[in-house]
Amino acid sequence: MSNDNKIRGLRNKIDLIDDQLIDLLLDRCKIVKKIGSIKFESGNQITNLSREKAIISRMSKKSTDNFTGDDISKLFNIIYTISKKIQNKIQTEK
Repeated sequence: MSNDNKIRGLRNKIDLIDDQLIDLLLDRCKIVKKIGSIKFESGNQITNLSREKAIISRMSKKSTDNFTGDDISKLFNIIYTISKKIQNKIQTEK
């Protein structure tokens, strides 16, 4: 098998993983939206820094040389920003 074919095969695997990642993130967004509605109805704050820190800490335990705790923290901070945007939108729509 040529190197081009090897790379193509590996990239196909990456494409499948990318599809799964997006599907999981979209599922996460649906749950975030439900939580946002509950927070709005109960008057809770959108931001929960202790929960965010706990998740990053838990996920950072899975870090490796290729995907460091800092990388995980950056990734989840982006996810939190999107999640808060979704929840803020719920509150402004009601």
